[in-house]
Amino acid sequence: MGSPTRDRVVRFVMLNALTRPHRLLDRLSGGRVGIPVPSVWVRTTGRRSGEPRRTPLVPARDGTGTGAAYLVAASSGGMERTPAWSWNLRGHVERADPVVVEDGGRDVVTDVTELTGAERDAAFARLVAVYRGFASYQRHTSRTIPVFRLSPRSEP
Repeated sequence: MGSPTRDRVVRFVMLNALTRPHRLLDRLSGGRVGIPVPSVWVRTTGRRSGEPRRTPLVPARDGTGTGAAYLVAASSGGMERTPAWSWNLRGHVERADPVVVEDGGRDVVTDVTELTGAERDAAFARLVAVYRGFASYQRHTSRTIPVFRLSPRSEP
């Protein structure tokens, strides 16, 4: 068993070792090749920079059909620091701006809600059912991993 510092470094390196090739594969294949778990790309605007950001995430679906919401966890591989993209989502909540989810070649305009309490816990359990690694990430960090619901906007 390694030290807590060594474990954090290993998780950080592994997270980057997985994310960067995923981004490259997505770019080179036009979104046709990626990681072997369900994933979507979430497009946000930097809360402080105002720059466009694009992040690959493993979602769980909340509901059925095209109107189902996406549940995403700001796990950062179980590191103590909350990932920057989650602060960007919080900025969208504050501004009531939509977030775009790229899912299977289609763009879904969504509204963002940060979940709390029992609703957060139930959503996190759904995420663990999709990817068991989330449970391990929660055990390795002292923070409660934030969970967001990205709900598709109704068509006019």
